[in-house]
Amino acid sequence: MPVKANPFVAHSWIEVELTLQATGPLLVNDPTQAGRAGFDHAPLVEGRPVLPGSSLRGVLRSHAERIARTLATEQAVHGGEFLATCPACSPVARPRGAEDLPLECCDALLKRHESPNADEKIRRDPDREVDAEHELCLACQLFGSPRQGSRLIIEDAPLQVGTEPVYKVQDFLAIDRFTGGGRDGAKFDAAALWRPTFTVRLRLENPWDWEVGWLALTLRDLAEGWLTVGFGAAKGFGQVWVPQWTATIGFLQPQDFPLVSPSGAEDASAFDATALLNAAIIQPEPPSLYQLATVAGTLEQPAEQQHWRWQVSPAGDWKPLVQAWVNTFNTRLQRFERSVKTLPLLQVDSYFDGGLVERLYPKASAAWEARHE
Repeated sequence: MPVKANPFVAHSWIEVELTLQATGPLLVNDPTQAGRAGFDHAPLVEGRPVLPGSSLRGVLRSHAERIARTLATEQAVHGGEFLATCPACSPVARPRGAEDLPLECCDALLKRHESPNADEKIRRDPDREVDAEHELCLACQLFGSPRQGSRLIIEDAPLQVGTEPVYKVQDFLAIDRFTGGGRDGAKFDAAALWRPTFTVRLRLENPWDWEVGWLALTLRDLAEGWLTVGFGAAKGFGQVWVPQWTATIGFLQPQDFPLVSPSGAEDASAFDATALLNAAIIQPEPPSLYQLATVAGTLEQPAEQQHWRWQVSPAGDWKPLVQAWVNTFNTRLQRFERSVKTLPLLQVDSYFDGGLVERLYPKASAAWEARHE
């Protein structure tokens, strides 16, 4: 992959602003607000209700990881390859001791290289800055890790201007799995926002084309209602979709535009500014430092979730361009490989490999074996 000169300067950036519409109750719990209002769960309110960027970041990262790991699994010839090519770790997979965890986070893997017991040939200096392209998985490169901050900025999303918050209070009772009735002392309530609409803005500076393709896949699924946000997904809370959105790409020079050739190869020389200008993709703006390419879209919610209808303006060459970005993401996945000298290989493929279940859940494992004897 080519290295951009002066990575600390924004040679290019992409900014997406979207309308996030909930189809029912939505709640991001704020314990302080809940205590003031007398509920067990209440929404975060800062003058007006707000959807924290951290909550949306977690949703997007989790789904992006799912996409990457699914594609990597399909590309693996046999099970062992996944350990060396898994492109996305789990940020919460941190061992308590020396045990091996599936999807162990990059930070924990690097600490093994920094241990005094590590092989001298691969021992890592803990004071050295991380080399993101070689020592972090793809998810940590884009969404951040303890070793490197996130490059994807997701702002707190305020309630859409011109709309008023509507609250709906619901009571819940936990079920006792042994009696089938209500569990004593397990009653709780929640004051949720009813069908709120938020304005979400995210920004990525100096994006690689494969990162744009990855985000396109993730945001498409968010737009089509496949992801949930906030508290109570199993209770029907947090179901959202995106009725409209706007994406803007700014770049200093033509070679800074995150564009690839139609074949999917990473080649900045494939950029043709004249063709895009003639296609009216680059919109005229007052003189500024950046040239801007803007596209807006709407989405109609169908009766059946599988038949979403997208409308993009201007249509131009955006569809093949986005497809080229996605192709580059697939190529990047195929080329990603872990190395014992940089980012260590995962040691466990799944929770059902290497006796991990027996070590982490001894009681459950014993009960399972006793039941099937």
